[in-house]
Amino acid sequence: ALVREAQSAGADRVDVVREPFAAALGAGLTIHEPRGHLVIDIGGGTTEVTSLSLNDVVHCESVRTAGNAMDQAVQGFFRNRYNFAIGENTAEQIKIRHGRVFPADDTMFEVKGLSQRTGKPQRLMVNTAEIREALAPVALSITDAVRRSVERLAPELAADVFTDGAVLVGGGALLPGWPERLQEAMGLRARVVEEPLLCVMRGLICILQEPQRFAGIVENSRVRKHLE
Repeated sequence: ALVREAQSAGADRVDVVREPFAAALGAGLTIHEPRGHLVIDIGGGTTEVTSLSLNDVVHCESVRTAGNAMDQAVQGFFRNRYNFAIGENTAEQIKIRHGRVFPADDTMFEVKGLSQRTGKPQRLMVNTAEIREALAPVALSITDAVRRSVERLAPELAADVFTDGAVLVGGGALLPGWPERLQEAMGLRARVVEEPLLCVMRGLICILQEPQRFAGIVENSRVRKHLE
């Protein structure tokens, strides 16, 4: 469907690259080598944990818990604990500014919303530890996905992953505490790439600049058929 849409828009050639490949290249990984790499992509709707080696996907674990689920978790927390309603945008801003997935120094901050008891605007003072509590189920789901992905690797590839560490990409990777959480939960070193939101785009640029070098990871190359 994506290929047809690109062709109908006037593209003469359509090449498809799987997102984990582009993310890995954008993170500076040498995925063509006989070595295991682990990419954790925390997006908006899904989290994908992909192990790569020799320009191929060894295993991919996908869960429908990511940034959007975190926003919903924050909304649900205020609704259930305080009978207090906040909008999606407010929940997202709370997540970005005060969310963490690993304990740190806690602070208080103010939230504006609507009391569901009175139907009137209200202000609450909330501790950042409560936001971490709200995000905990989503963080646990993602951590479990990483654990399952690593457990399904061959011993040699798993050893590579634990030696080199995993890379975190996507908007959800910006939530503080992921490296510390993965280290504590399973002894896995991890790093958040620089500008994780742009990591896939950087990988695509690498492919466009050196198409012959990365020809092995490009799929569904097609030439547009000219309509009569």
